[in-house]
Amino acid sequence: MGSCSSAQKLPVSIMTIDRQATSSSPNLTMIDHLETFANDDYSTIESLQIFSGKYIKGIQVNYSVNLLSKKCDIMGTGSHTRKQTMKFSECEYIDALTLYHDQVAITGIHISTTKGNEMFFGNEDNRPFRREVNLKNTEKVVVGFRGVVGEYLNDLEVYQAQIDKQDIQDTISSLALDD
Repeated sequence: MGSCSSAQKLPVSIMTIDRQATSSSPNLTMIDHLETFANDDYSTIESLQIFSGKYIKGIQVNYSVNLLSKKCDIMGTGSHTRKQTMKFSECEYIDALTLYHDQVAITGIHISTTKGNEMFFGNEDNRPFRREVNLKNTEKVVVGFRGVVGEYLNDLEVYQAQIDKQDIQDTISSLALDD
C-alpha cells in the first residue's frame, strides 16, 4: 500500500480579498489556522465545515498534525442558516479555491481538490466580485487558512505547500489496485 508524499513545510500567503469596505470596523479579529502548529510538520486537512447564510459566517478546519486530530475555528459572530461539510480522503488536497464577495463580506467559496471533487459553499445568488487561487497546474496545494472575522468572514488567505502531485496520483492508483 502506498503513502502520500508529504508537503514541505512552506507556508506562503497567496490570496487575500480587498477589505476596504470593512477595514473601518473596529471589531475585526485575525485567526490563523497554521499559527497553532508553526513549529510542527504541515497539516493534512481532513474536512471543512462552512457556516453560511447571506454571508459566510466562518470555517471550521479539521486537520491532523503528526497523526493528532485538531480543529481551528475561523468564525464570526453573525448568524448562519446552513452548515455544509466537505470531507477529504487520503491523498486529497485543495488545489483550487474561488472566493465570492461583495462590499461587506465573503458570500461564497468554491473548492476543487486533487481528486476532482468540487463543492460550493454559501450564497449562490450574491457573487458580484471574485478572487481565485488555482494551483492545478503546479506542484502546490492549499494546506492552511488565515481569516479575518467580525460579524462574518471578511477576509481569507490560504497557505500553500510544495508537493509531488505525480506521487499522489501514483499512490491513488496503487490504493485502487489494493482494494
